[in-house]
Amino acid sequence: MKIETMLKHFPKDLALVILFTLLCIPFVLIPPLNEISPIRIILGLPLVLFLPGYSLIAALFPRKDDLDAIERIALSFGLSIAITPPIGLGIELHTFWDSVIAYSYCSFSIHDFACLVCVCKKKQDSGSG
Repeated sequence: MKIETMLKHFPKDLALVILFTLLCIPFVLIPPLNEISPIRIILGLPLVLFLPGYSLIAALFPRKDDLDAIERIALSFGLSIAITPPIGLGIELHTFWDSVIAYSYCSFSIHDFACLVCVCKKKQDSGSG
């Protein structure tokens, strides 16, 4: 499949997940931006409490008609709350990172991108774009 075709049929909501995750990374890694600020909190809360569950729901139910919007949002919050403690446990067990916050953002980013790859693969296998 050509890249142009893949980009044309890529879901817009998942593109927003990728862009939001990429937007949050500088607020963790760049020293002047990684101080505690309202912008960092506003960007960090959805990254922790919504996006992991949303990307997992998108991987499990890739078609729009599988779930209503309100069901998708509610399950996204619930799954994010269920996913966050194991990731927090992993953060606690791996103390070789300089910053626990940097590790947590990286782990959530990796989780989001892994679920997005699953969605793309699932859509490609089903032939729905």
